[in-house]
Amino acid sequence: SDVYFYTIGGGYGAVKGLGVERMHDYLQRFGIGQRTGIDLLGEAEGLIPTTEWNAETYPNDPLWRAGDSYNMSIGQGWLLSTPLQMARATLALARGGELLQPRVMRSVTRGMDDKDKQRVSISAPALEIAIRGMRAAVLKGTATGVASIRPSVAAKTGTAEVTRSGRTHSWFIGFLPVENPELVLVVNMENGPA
Repeated sequence: SDVYFYTIGGGYGAVKGLGVERMHDYLQRFGIGQRTGIDLLGEAEGLIPTTEWNAETYPNDPLWRAGDSYNMSIGQGWLLSTPLQMARATLALARGGELLQPRVMRSVTRGMDDKDKQRVSISAPALEIAIRGMRAAVLKGTATGVASIRPSVAAKTGTAEVTRSGRTHSWFIGFLPVENPELVLVVNMENGPA
C-alpha cells in the first residue's frame, strides 16, 4: 500500500518517517542510483535525489517538501533506477544482504571472487520483514498472479506514472525459491495503459 510507504518514508501524524537523507542512505546501500559495474558499455547510473540535488536542479523552487519524500518512498518522483539495479538489490535482500557484482559470462568455471561481493549494512530482522512482506504480496497482495508457481516466489509489484501522459511503467521484482534463492526476475513494462 502506498500509504504504508508514505508513512515510513515521509512520516504522518506521530510517525516521523525516515526522511530523504535516511532513504537515500538505504537505497545507496543496495546499489540504487549507482552503476553496478557490469562488463557492458553504456550502463546508466540512475539517481537518488537529495535536498542538495533538488536545490541545484530547481533553484527557483529549491524546497524539499514532504510530498517529495512521499514520492521517493514509493520509488517515484525523481528517483531513477535501472532494472539491473533492481535485480541486484532484490538479490541482496534475498541473500541476506550479500550485494553481488553482476557479470556477463559464457560459463561459470569457479566461484565468485571476494571482490565481486560486498555486504549491505542492514539488520537480518529488517531483511526478514521485507522478505515476509514480499511473500505476502504473492499470497494475498498485488503479485497473486505468481502464487501457483513452484518453488515458492516472493515478489513486489509497482507502478511509475509517466508525467501527465496517463501512461505508466509497471514493475515486477521477485525471487525464488523463497527459502534458498536461486533466481531473481525483474520485469519493467514501459508506457503501459493507465
